[in-house]
Amino acid sequence: MALGGIAREIASEHGDFAAQTVTYALFLRRVEPEARVGDLIEAFPDPSAVSRIESALDSTDLGEAFGHYAAEGKDPAVYFFEEFLRACDPASSRRRGVHYSPPAVVS
Repeated sequence: MALGGIAREIASEHGDFAAQTVTYALFLRRVEPEARVGDLIEAFPDPSAVSRIESALDSTDLGEAFGHYAAEGKDPAVYFFEEFLRACDPASSRRRGVHYSPPAVVS
C-alpha cells in the first residue's frame, strides 16, 4: 500500500494530525538523519503503525524521489509534505488551500 493510504488508515484510528506528523517525521529522518524527530516517533502510541510507515518508506526508491526534487532545485524536506498531504487527504488539502508555492513567494 502507498504511503498516503497507510496514513489514511492510521488517521482513522489516531486522527489526521497524528498520522501526518508521524509519517512526516519518519520521512524527514530519512532525508536528514540528524533531524530531531525521535521523540515524536517514540511517543506515537501505535508501534505497528510506525512499522507500517517504515515498511512503505523502505519499499520506495527514495533516491529516485530525492533526485526528482534535486533536478527541480527543490528541498525534499520542504516539498514532500505538500505532495504527501494531497495523496493522503486530497479533499482536506484542497479545503485547507495546500498548493505549491514558488520559493520566491514564500522567501
